Amino acid sequence: MRIPSADPRTKLLCVLWANELLLFTVSYQLFALVSALAVVLLVSNGYWRTLLKSCLLAALFMGLGWLSLLFSTVPLVASWGYVSFWMARFVVAFMLGAWFMRTTSLSKLLEALARLRIPASMLISFAVLIRFLPVVISEFKAVYEAMKVRGYVTWSALAHPFVFLRRLLVPSLTALSRTGDNLSAAALTRGLGYTTSITPLYTLRFTITDALIILYLAFCSGLWIWEAF
Repeated sequence: MRIPSADPRTKLLCVLWANELLLFTVSYQLFALVSALAVVLLVSNGYWRTLLKSCLLAALFMGLGWLSLLFSTVPLVASWGYVSFWMARFVVAFMLGAWFMRTTSLSKLLEALARLRIPASMLISFAVLIRFLPVVISEFKAVYEAMKVRGYVTWSALAHPFVFLRRLLVPSLTALSRTGDNLSAAALTRGLGYTTSITPLYTLRFTITDALIILYLAFCSGLWIWEAF
């Protein structure tokens, strides 16, 4: 039986709601519950590699955090334990973000936001931003590989960090400035700047998956309130 996909609005609400529970509480129970949600969402969509890497990284930070408790009298070790505690939560937030980005197409997301009466000017900026982020990563990777071929990525780069950053950033930003203009023109060409209503290509509806996600997060919020009082 195929599990129906959640509505993009529910996915966006899930990411924001779960991140609030992660970053504004210090409860280990809530951390475990939100982590379990992230694991289930990744497993249900078959993102095993992302799940494995994220779980190993989160376990590493949690292990370092618990290990720092044994040497809490040392200020440096205690501060590292504090950093590890929050880094583990950021890893879970990354898992939720990866699930949202990989399972939500830009067209469906824009249609969902348009139904929320988001202004068209904000939709265009958001569409360009979503398309721009993967391009940023690919451009930096391409420039970094070119630097490796030319022999600029060596241990001597540590002695001259500003020269290394200049060689990395200048060509990357030059390429990204052209790409941003092209993406803006592409968004306008696809009709995102129209003031009239556009016929939707997708049918968005509330499913059992949306209900389960919202009920689970409501339970986590109720537990948060119960622990607070």
